[in-house]
Amino acid sequence: MARSFKVSDSRKKKQRAPLEGRVEQLIARVLRDDPSYARKVASVRRHQKRLRGRLSIPSWQLYLQLEEAEMGRWTHALDRVATWALAQRRRTRKG
Repeated sequence: MARSFKVSDSRKKKQRAPLEGRVEQLIARVLRDDPSYARKVASVRRHQKRLRGRLSIPSWQLYLQLEEAEMGRWTHALDRVATWALAQRRRTRKG
């Protein structure tokens, strides 16, 4: 029986607001051409490949669940920061 962890943020909205779509586009655009980010992604993939070869299937599945929860947490934090930055930009333009 696989164990699972539930990680949630009660403050996170369930429906996507129009601003959130813009935030996702902005984040993707910033990271797409960043060589440092590309190197980090390649490094993580190499380490994951090595780790996969050393773990049992249940352990690997548990690792993937934990990784997904961690990525969700950081993605949510990045979304909130980018949303705040766009909101500040909008307020500055109005003033």
